[in-house]
Amino acid sequence: MVQGSDYKIINDEANALLRVLKCEVKCPSSRASLVLGFLLQRIAIIKILEEVEKYLTAMSRGTGSQGMALEGDIANTTETLINQTILFEKSRKGEDDITKITPVKIRQDVYSALRCRGFPSDHSLITTTASKLLYKMNRYRQVVDEETKSEMDDLAVQITHKVINIFYFGFKTQASVPTYKFFDAGQALEPHLMQGAFGNDESKKLEVEVCGFPCIGIFTGDKSSDRIFIKAQIITRSKRL
Repeated sequence: MVQGSDYKIINDEANALLRVLKCEVKCPSSRASLVLGFLLQRIAIIKILEEVEKYLTAMSRGTGSQGMALEGDIANTTETLINQTILFEKSRKGEDDITKITPVKIRQDVYSALRCRGFPSDHSLITTTASKLLYKMNRYRQVVDEETKSEMDDLAVQITHKVINIFYFGFKTQASVPTYKFFDAGQALEPHLMQGAFGNDESKKLEVEVCGFPCIGIFTGDKSSDRIFIKAQIITRSKRL
């Protein structure tokens, strides 16, 4: 998002962001550019997911644009149906297995369909979120290459769509719905949850500088029983003595 000759980092704004999030680098430097890129990726993911939640909340309250409400209606109706089938299974006696798995099957099938066709590139959620995303990114970096600049709108739409498909629709197609976890600057390394340029023998001397992509998994609170699907992508730094 910021590396290469296509981009010019706005140093004052970038350094202010790095300070707020306790990253111990300063622009201009190649390492700071790398850390900033990770940081902006994290900000982008969080921003997109916030916009999805706002959209679905508005749809559930009937305050959204009805012309673009189909995905929201489907998602909200599905959640209601899932809750009702769970209640049905608990309150109606029986020994069959079908009733027990019905809530999971409903969720998997509906969200698989939404992942395939939901939110086309011209949907208001996608275009509005992509525009907000670009505005936020442009606070910290300037696109100086004209060809790259002309591609940014399409790229923002693609990123928005991909994040929604992975983190919102994709998660809910799984038998057990995973969650995600970002790590903050200064946190201790957890090699079973993180990946980066470090070895297990170094982990006690290092800590997190920035986390650009979250760890995705089923977190139980017990390291031995956690199910990790994707490790967090991090950049490390030396611990302060």
